[in-house]
Amino acid sequence: MMESKEPKVSTQDCHLELIKFDSFSGKKARGSLGEKITLPKTCSSSGFYLASRNAIKKGVIKNRKELVFLGRAPLKGLERYLAGRRFKGVGEVSALSFVKEFKEESFEILSQKEVATPNLSPKTKKLLRR
Repeated sequence: MMESKEPKVSTQDCHLELIKFDSFSGKKARGSLGEKITLPKTCSSSGFYLASRNAIKKGVIKNRKELVFLGRAPLKGLERYLAGRRFKGVGEVSALSFVKEFKEESFEILSQKEVATPNLSPKTKKLLRR
C-alpha cells in the first residue's frame, strides 16, 4: 500500500496585503493600510492584487509571481469580515449597507485612522474603529 504524500502546510501566520492598483497612476499602488507599493513592470491591469507581506521589501514587490490578481474588489469577503466576530455590533445588514454604499472605497475608509465619512452614524464609526 502506497502512502499518500500530502504537501506539508506551514502553521505560521500568513499576513496578506490587499493592494489596489490603478494603471493610470503609473506603477504605484496602495496597500490596505494606505501605504504606497511599487509593483513589477509586468503588472498592467487595474484592480486588486493580493500578496504576502513578506514579498514587500521597502514598499516594492519585485517578482510578479508574488502577486495574485483578483480583478475586482473582494466585496463579499469584506461584508463577511465586517459582520464577523471582530466587529461586535456590526451585523450582516450594517456590513452589507456599508459595502454597498462605498464599494471599493470601503478599503480606503477602513484603513484610515479616523473614519471621516459623514454618511455613517457615530455608532457605526465607533464600531469600525475597533
